[in-house]
Amino acid sequence: MKKNFLLVSLLTLVVIKAWSQNDDASRLAAIVMAEEDSTKTWATGGGIGADLGNILIINPKPGSGQNRIGFGGAIGFFANHLKNRFSWDNNVSLNFAVEKTGSGILPIPNAKIRIPFKKSIDDLRLNSTAGYKVSANSQFSYAADLAFRSQFTPAYIGVEDGQIYIKSIQNLGPYRNYLVSQFFSPARASFGLGMKYDPTPVFSVVFTPATADVIIIENQYIANLGLHGTELKEGSTTEYEKTRLGIGAKLSIKYMQNFFDEKLAWSSRLSLFSDYMHDPQNVDVDWTNELAFTIFRNIQFGYLSNLYYDDDILSHVTDFDAVGGLKRDSDGDPIVRSTINYYHQIVLKYARVF
Repeated sequence: MKKNFLLVSLLTLVVIKAWSQNDDASRLAAIVMAEEDSTKTWATGGGIGADLGNILIINPKPGSGQNRIGFGGAIGFFANHLKNRFSWDNNVSLNFAVEKTGSGILPIPNAKIRIPFKKSIDDLRLNSTAGYKVSANSQFSYAADLAFRSQFTPAYIGVEDGQIYIKSIQNLGPYRNYLVSQFFSPARASFGLGMKYDPTPVFSVVFTPATADVIIIENQYIANLGLHGTELKEGSTTEYEKTRLGIGAKLSIKYMQNFFDEKLAWSSRLSLFSDYMHDPQNVDVDWTNELAFTIFRNIQFGYLSNLYYDDDILSHVTDFDAVGGLKRDSDGDPIVRSTINYYHQIVLKYARVF
């Protein structure tokens, strides 16, 4: 347990050094500050949010409970450039959390394997939008929009319990699992050209009718699971393509606002994508929301949520009355189909404008 905890702690410290949490209250203040000061062309900031839960019981009384450790964070950074008619907004974020319940080793004969950590969330995002105003006083800009999404660490899904682990336990009694995803497997990137409409610092719309959207699965084994949106190779019934290209239109809407004397900040981002070449009526949806309440200077209580839908990507279907919380077929295997994904996360975070 101690070895795994140190490993996760080290990983998290490396991540914290590399990224900072995206904070829209600070972002809004930075944008306004940049507009008021014509000599300031860059507005930067970020923060680190963490959630930590730990229960340690030594020599427990019967029925008193068991050990639990959970660790996670929401980390991000933004850098926005504004000079004359040119603007360039960039942000990167990472949400990550793991947990372990119980202690000791798994009940597997002749194998001393300690109870592994389970993954709660792992979401890596990068967004960049450049704009050049049609005229000096116009609310419209020519725009180029780039988005990237993947995850940071490998994930192994348990065959029987449906849990997501950060460690492989292959074919050991009832604790079988298999690799289902890792960094760049899958990854999704899109790049589009179009127009941006931003009448105020708190609201903007980007429409790119010429958008290339590509799914990348670097690991062939993960691609062959058939879960992440690529198609079977021609002439094969088991091997899938490692990439899939879509050409379509993308609409992105962003809104962020402060309330109650800037104590409460709300930001919302909605992205819609329609693939001209494949069922354009089935629109992909990616909707994120963040609420941040400032407790005192630079310290915030944050609530993050994401709703995602893509009819090409399969998901496990939740059933709280089933083993592992997943709906299963008559053979006991988890059911996968196109459906809405949703998660939320609560963090205590430190955020500021640099």
